[in-house]
Amino acid sequence: MSKMTYLGMDVHQKWIVVVWKRRDEKERVCTTENTLEGWAKLAGVFGAENVWAAYEASSCGWGLHDWLTARGWKVSVLAPTHLPKSVK
Repeated sequence: MSKMTYLGMDVHQKWIVVVWKRRDEKERVCTTENTLEGWAKLAGVFGAENVWAAYEASSCGWGLHDWLTARGWKVSVLAPTHLPKSVK
């Protein structure tokens, strides 16, 4: 069974910020444009790895979801209204 790489993504209209950490490695951060070229660059970082990405639902990410899942990634788009809130 191959290892899974988990990504947290912050998707904005112009940019995507991605954070991930593999076992026995330091946490890494990458920023790319929210364009087809940027998505391809992001996919190139992970090659043929098993990848599971998650990001908060917004109007900026549905094309990204379809593009990544067509390349075999698992993608979870999270509804902000269903995420737990911290108690302050």
